[in-house]
Amino acid sequence: MGYDDDEDSVSDGEPVELYDFLAGTTHYYITSAEMPVMFAGDTYLPVASSRSGFRASAAADQPELKVQIPVDHALAAVLLRPLPQVLTCQVYRFQIVSGDYIAPWGGPVSNIALEGEWVSVTVPSLLSKLLNDEWPPRAHQRHCGNQLYDEFCQVDPDGDSPDSVPFRHATTVDGAPGGLTFDVGTVGSGWPDGWCNGGKLEHENGEKRRIVRQVGTLITINYPIYGMANTDVVILYAGCGHRIKQDCRDKFNNVHRFGGTPLIPSRNPWRVGLRGIE
Repeated sequence: MGYDDDEDSVSDGEPVELYDFLAGTTHYYITSAEMPVMFAGDTYLPVASSRSGFRASAAADQPELKVQIPVDHALAAVLLRPLPQVLTCQVYRFQIVSGDYIAPWGGPVSNIALEGEWVSVTVPSLLSKLLNDEWPPRAHQRHCGNQLYDEFCQVDPDGDSPDSVPFRHATTVDGAPGGLTFDVGTVGSGWPDGWCNGGKLEHENGEKRRIVRQVGTLITINYPIYGMANTDVVILYAGCGHRIKQDCRDKFNNVHRFGGTPLIPSRNPWRVGLRGIE
């Protein structure tokens, strides 16, 4: 017997729904069942939750799912604090008797709202999310349009500069961080001030932040990391100013993948003439 047979069966049909919420690298497993459910090696704990049907959104005419969680649940506290990383939800419909299941829904969380004693989470389908995303165009500009370490840039984050200065350095938080600016124990060998400007910081819990400024061992990030404490392990990565000489050539030795147009004239030749731009 398969899943569809169990679903239609009066005696063997005992479906429950399982919800796997992923925030950063932390999973929250909840279920509509009255008892804990083991699935794929994980324990889903019972929560008095509810969900909407799989319907078409009136606003965007795209399918979405809305899940409600009690406001006093541990997951609700995570959802209600601002988080820059992507939150996702995967839904499983699991037959307890046979162990068969289907995964009818999954995707990134697009909206979180507090509704009385409930936290309402909206999850559009992954296809809907991709179709509605606005993709930035490639701009015609002097500076490089690639993201450092991405598939277009292809700089190895574990590599070194032409002067053998490492791009990556693991260290620990030093002191009691209380916001955007804090000290770390050490920086990489040979790192000058600003080496990490525009780079990234990766916390031991998997959360990542952009490094706005680095002066010695003093680091400023663009958004605080909730719960970060003294001695937490962090990894610092070199940043890029997207300039062809100072960054792409001298720092990363990657001019052949530069994604800008550095020879665009700074003055409009239609106004000053060709001689005026020399």
